[in-house]
Amino acid sequence: MAARLAVKISGWKRTGRFSFRALLAVSLGLPLVLVFHAVLASRELNEMRSIYLRDRAANIAARLEAIPADRLRRGDFEELLESEPALLAIKVFSPADSDAATTAVEAIRSGRELYHTEAMGTGRGAAFRAYIPFHSSGEVHVARIDLLASAPDFILVHARHNTLIAFLSGAVLLLMSFFAMWGMRRASRFERQQSETERLAQLGTLSAVLAHEIRNPLGAIKGFAQFAREGAEPGKAKPLDAIVRESRRLENLVDSLLLYGRPVTPAAGPTDWQPLSDDLESYARDLIGARPIRFTIESDIRRLSTDANMLKQTLLNLVRNSVEAIPAGGSGNVTLRAMAGRGGVAAISVEDDGPGIPEDMRSRLFSPFTTGKSSGTGLGLSISKKLVEAMGGTLQLLPIEPHGTRAELQLYGTNPDR
Repeated sequence: MAARLAVKISGWKRTGRFSFRALLAVSLGLPLVLVFHAVLASRELNEMRSIYLRDRAANIAARLEAIPADRLRRGDFEELLESEPALLAIKVFSPADSDAATTAVEAIRSGRELYHTEAMGTGRGAAFRAYIPFHSSGEVHVARIDLLASAPDFILVHARHNTLIAFLSGAVLLLMSFFAMWGMRRASRFERQQSETERLAQLGTLSAVLAHEIRNPLGAIKGFAQFAREGAEPGKAKPLDAIVRESRRLENLVDSLLLYGRPVTPAAGPTDWQPLSDDLESYARDLIGARPIRFTIESDIRRLSTDANMLKQTLLNLVRNSVEAIPAGGSGNVTLRAMAGRGGVAAISVEDDGPGIPEDMRSRLFSPFTTGKSSGTGLGLSISKKLVEAMGGTLQLLPIEPHGTRAELQLYGTNPDR
C-alpha cells in the first residue's frame, strides 16, 4: 500500500512538473510568436510600401511615353503633376544629356541596372526617388521621378495599426509572463524559507530539551572524574584525564545547543572596543599556543552601540574557525579588522590564509551541524549568523585569493566612533 502511494505521489509530482513546464512554454511561447509575427508583418508592410511606390513610378514612366517629344524637351509635365497627387517632381534625361546624367542614369543606360530607387529625407516630407527608363521618339530616355514616401499610407494605415497593436500586446504578455514567473519563483523561495524556518525551530526546541537533559548527568560525570583524578595514582590518571577532557567538550556542545535553541534578544548599549579587542586577542593567543600562527587586530573604532556579549560570542566563534582552518603544524595568518563605515555601519571581518572552504560546503555553511572538522559541532557559524541577524546585521563568508576565507560582518545602526 505504501509503495502504491509513493508511486502515485511520484507520478503527481512528475505530472505537476510537466504541467508547469507546459504552462511556462505556452505563456512564453505565444507572446514571443506574437511579437515575432508583428516584426515580420512590419517588414512585409515596408516591402509592400516600396512595391507600391515602384509601381506608381513605373506607371508614370509609361505615361511619359505618350507625351510628345517637344513637351518632354520643354519639361512640360503640368498635366501629369496634377493627375498624380503623390508626384513631387519629375525630370527626364535624354541621350543628349550626358553631361547632366547621374551615376544612376549611367548605370541604367549601360544596362547594369534595369531601374534604380533611393530614399530622400526623413519624416513627413520624405520622398521616394526612382530612375526608370522609357522610350520616346525611338530613343531611350531616363525619368527621375520623386514621389511622396507617405503615398501608400492610406492603404497600409490599418495594417500598421494592427501590427503595432499585436507587437504591444505580445510585449505586454511577455512582460506579464516574466512577472508571473518571478512571482512563482519568489513564492516557491518563500515557501522553502518558511519550511526551513519551521524545521530549524523544531530542531532548536529539540536541541534545547536534549541539552537540559544531558547537562546534569554530564556535570556529575565530570565532577566525579575530577575528584577521582585528584586522588589517583600517576599511572591511573590518564584515563581520568580523557574523561574530564571529553566531558568538557560535551559541555561546550551542550552550551552551543542551548544557545542555538533559545531565542535571543539583543540588549544594545555603548560598547568599548578596546576591552573586547583585548579579550579576543587573549583568547586567540591561548587557542594558538605554540603554533606558528600570526594573529593581528586592526581597528579604527573606539566605541560602538551594540550587544557586547553577542558581538563577543560571534567574534570568538569566527576567530576560532579561522585559527582551526590553518592545518596543524603549518604556519599562517589570522587578521581581525574593525572599521567604521558610513551611515552608522561597523564593518568587521576575520580572515585567514588557510586552504579555504570546499566548494561542496559553500551552499550549506550556515546550516546547523555542518562542519569540515573532525571534532567540530557544526553549530559555530549557525549561532554566529543567528546572533548577527539578531543584532540587525549580516554575515557572509567569502573566498580570498590565492587561498583563504574572510568572514564579513556588517552591523547597522551601531554608530561607531573613531
